[in-house]
Amino acid sequence: MRSAITSRAGLNFKQLRRAAKVDPLSETYCAKGGLTEPQKKLIILLSLVLGTGVIECPQLIISGGYALIFGGIGLVAILRLAALRHSGPAIDPLTAPLTETPVYSVICPLYDEAAMVPQLVAAMDRLDYPHDRLEIIFVLEMNDLTTAEAFRRCNLPPHMRVLTAPDKQPRTKPRACTYALSRSRGDLVVVYDAEDEPDPQQLVEAAKRFAEAPDYVACLQAPLRIRPREDFIGRMFAAEFAALFDVMLPMLARRGGVFPLGGTSNHFRREPLAALGGWDAYNVTEDADLGFRFAAHGLRCGLLTRPTWETAPRRLKDWLPQRARWLKGYMQSFGVHTRRPLAGGWGPFATLMATLGVAIGSAALYGCFAIGLGVLLIKMAAGVLPSRTISCELGIGVAGYAAAISNLWLGLKRIGERFTWRHAVEAPVYWVLQSFAALYAMHQIIHRPHHWDKTAHEPEAPLQRGVGAGPARNRRAA
Repeated sequence: MRSAITSRAGLNFKQLRRAAKVDPLSETYCAKGGLTEPQKKLIILLSLVLGTGVIECPQLIISGGYALIFGGIGLVAILRLAALRHSGPAIDPLTAPLTETPVYSVICPLYDEAAMVPQLVAAMDRLDYPHDRLEIIFVLEMNDLTTAEAFRRCNLPPHMRVLTAPDKQPRTKPRACTYALSRSRGDLVVVYDAEDEPDPQQLVEAAKRFAEAPDYVACLQAPLRIRPREDFIGRMFAAEFAALFDVMLPMLARRGGVFPLGGTSNHFRREPLAALGGWDAYNVTEDADLGFRFAAHGLRCGLLTRPTWETAPRRLKDWLPQRARWLKGYMQSFGVHTRRPLAGGWGPFATLMATLGVAIGSAALYGCFAIGLGVLLIKMAAGVLPSRTISCELGIGVAGYAAAISNLWLGLKRIGERFTWRHAVEAPVYWVLQSFAALYAMHQIIHRPHHWDKTAHEPEAPLQRGVGAGPARNRRAA
């Protein structure tokens, strides 16, 4: 059976753990301090050069900016085409039984989620894993009295318990997860969100794959799927997740196992996670950060096949702060991991630029590109034909659009959903909206860098598609 991770001969996990004895969440890998002095000086220097260029050689700066933007679009198009060409299934099906059942800790951080408690408890109860080898920890904040009351009304089975995190700042999901990790006993650890509905066999699959994987595989990411909805945000959110988790990540997993983790359904070996200090409490995308922090210490990630179902934000006013938080966290993570850009080698650095760097840059520039394209189309409609240079740029833009749409199409196809004309028409509108989220993220990273914008959730009917139904009581793993 081939592995989802590229073989790294001679790499020993115990040696890596000894090499990571220095606290990785001190200044080097913590987002608390923001930009370092060298980073600030570099930004000031670039700003001075740019400002001088605008005054002295404005045409050169404009031409250089155009070249940079469209060169970036071209590189992103190449990356997406490579994902279409090379992604394929990242892992083979499992056939061997689980001979030794490790203890599994499931961590569910919650804040202001009283309405979601019955649905979450039911979803966790459907996990098909031996209860004597399973602990499910619901982590609450000290001031979240309504969610605590909702749990008091539940009749939790013995393998489930509620844990209250100390009332400290920052009050974030990663701080709650790290606190729960210190009070858990599992050999393997997974994090689920309040709205998650994981496949009942997901823990069993992860345990089997960890048993077969090399020691340096620290995390396995389950694919995230979005519950189907026929509104604009629900439709595009589902397509976006399909392109990421079923097209892009399989390619990155096959080509080295370095990628930003998703916000939930990350399955960890306890040892490397604890050795690296858990999650960064000051980073609002602690998942993306952790994937690259693993890479900086020589560790890698892989994928699972059994999905977790989530719900897209219902309203634009919910989507915007959630996307802004993601982009703000990407900015934090990008800043942290460019302090020592080659700590994990050239491969992880290239992946950092191609994932977080591209996500930040494209979100910031979608709006500018859309305005420029609109002006160009108006001129063409008026009979003003573009120059050869602009025609080349237009061709690059069309190629980038085609590559992005192809990723959406393939992702939806792989999860059994249908790509329609609405996806092709609505995608550019959805991308432009990300520019507004990027502006909000830039404002927040200056004024409220560690603030966590909470996404509102509403209960959903359980899905029957691939996640099973009905309570699980005292099951044994196959």
